[in-house]
Amino acid sequence: MGLHRWIDFSKHDFVGRGALLARQEFGLQERWVGLQMDGKLPANPGDAIYTTADIASFRATIKSGSEAGDQWDAEKAGFQQIGRVTSSAKGHSVEKPLALAYLKVSHSWAGARVMVNIAGRPTAATVVPTPFFDPAGIRLRGTTVQTLEATPEAKPTQSKKAR
Repeated sequence: MGLHRWIDFSKHDFVGRGALLARQEFGLQERWVGLQMDGKLPANPGDAIYTTADIASFRATIKSGSEAGDQWDAEKAGFQQIGRVTSSAKGHSVEKPLALAYLKVSHSWAGARVMVNIAGRPTAATVVPTPFFDPAGIRLRGTTVQTLEATPEAKPTQSKKAR
């Protein structure tokens, strides 16, 4: 657990020393991680997180509701619960719903795919490093992204105008 950075265990007995040594010997079971959801809705505190069990070869389109026209998740939730959401909100700098959650250590590495059960619907999510931010600062600066057109004389064009 890394308690030796803050606690000097070479000191004589102190209250709780035995419990801290036992906890350090046992190791971590969960980590607090950041999640970036693929859907549009943020999760609720306490929502269950599951492993990813299956990935479908196609994605069905949602026909009604606030997410009409979006693709239904191609991944399916597994049966093993591996964590729970502690908080969630829309990340305006990355334009996606973000969450903080406790996950089992086996699934807590950056890039791991998990399923969050939001209002009874499994939603795919990716474990991402915290703090959440736009690493290139594109949205903050209002800069442009260069793209190439599919013409013989391909010239870079601006997809958004800089202000």
